[in-house]
Amino acid sequence: MGEAAAGLLIDIRKAYDNIKHGRLWIKGRKHAFPLAILRLLIVIYRLPRVIRLGGIATTPCKPTKSIAAGCHWADLMMRLSLVDEIDDMVHSCPVAIPAVVADDIQILIWGK
Repeated sequence: MGEAAAGLLIDIRKAYDNIKHGRLWIKGRKHAFPLAILRLLIVIYRLPRVIRLGGIATTPCKPTKSIAAGCHWADLMMRLSLVDEIDDMVHSCPVAIPAVVADDIQILIWGK
């Protein structure tokens, strides 16, 4: 009785396109992520890419940010890229219950 709840849903625009590989490496080291796996993923993410439209393709480029579409590790990489920010939010608002789902952050706050 006398309790209230609030929910907040945040969609991160172009979230997977803006994950910087160097930042993933720093956070992976900081949070004891298996570096052999992270190294392999970053090598894959940095493979040359082309954009094709119709019968025309761009010159291959090597990205330094973004997670490849369809990667099975994408959600985990998103969580790794946001872990410090989510931790800061929880420390500043201990009643907050966060969740990272794909490229969305969900926050539930409840209490009296």
